[in-house]
Amino acid sequence: MWFLIIVLLIAVFIFGKFISDSNKQNRKIEKEGGMRHKYRELIDLLLSGTSDCEVYKVDSNSVTLRSSSVGGTTLFTLVQTFGRINIKWELKSPVFGSHDMIWEFPEYHDQQVIVDRILNDLVKYQNNVATSKGLPGIK
Repeated sequence: MWFLIIVLLIAVFIFGKFISDSNKQNRKIEKEGGMRHKYRELIDLLLSGTSDCEVYKVDSNSVTLRSSSVGGTTLFTLVQTFGRINIKWELKSPVFGSHDMIWEFPEYHDQQVIVDRILNDLVKYQNNVATSKGLPGIK
């Protein structure tokens, strides 16, 4: 019985600590101007990739960019975690199926370098997918 009470108290403490840390993180992002301001260079560079790309959703610790066309939907989701920025790319296409990739960088990493890495990785990935389907790659 005591063991269950101790485990429950530990779980409550860990949960409370996580909520407290999350709130501190959100206040920190807000003091830095919010996600759109803090990562504006990264967002602008990703938005400039295609003419139909738009800011789809903004939360206290995330931003989602979306591009949709007949060929499918592409999402970039930027999530601020504790000292890190996580970026997820998702493609949902009737032709190529569903694909995704995830990157993680220090939160104050050079945003141009982040975009360069993402674009480089995406070209490699798309070339691998195209070649495996017998299609020409991207140069």
